[in-house]
Amino acid sequence: MSISTGTLPRWGGMPSVGLLKEALRLLEACGYTIRLECLDGSPGGVCVVKGQKFFFVDVRLSPQEQLEVALKALAEEPKISELGISARLAELFNLAKLA
Repeated sequence: MSISTGTLPRWGGMPSVGLLKEALRLLEACGYTIRLECLDGSPGGVCVVKGQKFFFVDVRLSPQEQLEVALKALAEEPKISELGISARLAELFNLAKLA
């Protein structure tokens, strides 16, 4: 299952797990509850229920695919500009915003 939009580079030895963890921490800092679930074909994304923000991601996706879903959610989050972000994640985040 691939959710790639074709805008993010496919990296070989890139520590995507570390970048994914950073992206998930940023989502939590923006007020999201992170839910790792088997989503039966949906990659996941943002959901708001009774004012509470959730970020769902399918655990069956690769770390890079999960990161792509997280970057799409972060691209829509206005609070991201208030948070510290690593240079590499910022580069990928900017690519996701252009998509």
